[in-house]
Amino acid sequence: MLEEKKIVSNKANLFAKQETEMHYIKVDPDLDEYLKVWVKEPTFLEVEKAQMKLVKVNAKTQEVDINMAEATRYLFETFIDKTEPNLSAIDLLRLTPYVGNQIKEVLPDIFTDNTKEEKKEADKDKANLFSKFLFKNKEGKEYYFEPIELPDDYELPKEKENKIA
Repeated sequence: MLEEKKIVSNKANLFAKQETEMHYIKVDPDLDEYLKVWVKEPTFLEVEKAQMKLVKVNAKTQEVDINMAEATRYLFETFIDKTEPNLSAIDLLRLTPYVGNQIKEVLPDIFTDNTKEEKKEADKDKANLFSKFLFKNKEGKEYYFEPIELPDDYELPKEKENKIA
């Protein structure tokens, strides 16, 4: 027999928050000036759409294309509610890497469904790891991947074992 579970009493707990969260973004490492950015919380379907923008699969050729630029652009356009000073969509595309990377860090993580507290803990754990690995395909297109942590007992298959000198 199934155990009776408590049914949600406040439907608002099911939905993404309507309020935005404000973040200060340093505009230059040598300046004491900041950009204010308000970021909204994603809905389930917005996260799904962002993931679809990241990975495209050609059904005929079965080729997989990873497009970080398109996914990042979608995140910027969809989740940045406003900025101070006011920046247009075109302005957001022209940001320096220093500013853009900071904004990317406060945008929703489309790869996990972690709570903010879990994300903060995970970010602390990642602090000692290399931030990204670069992979280039035959055509020279670049892809960046976040490193993953393997279990302590994980062993590489013998035929694929890599030795580092």
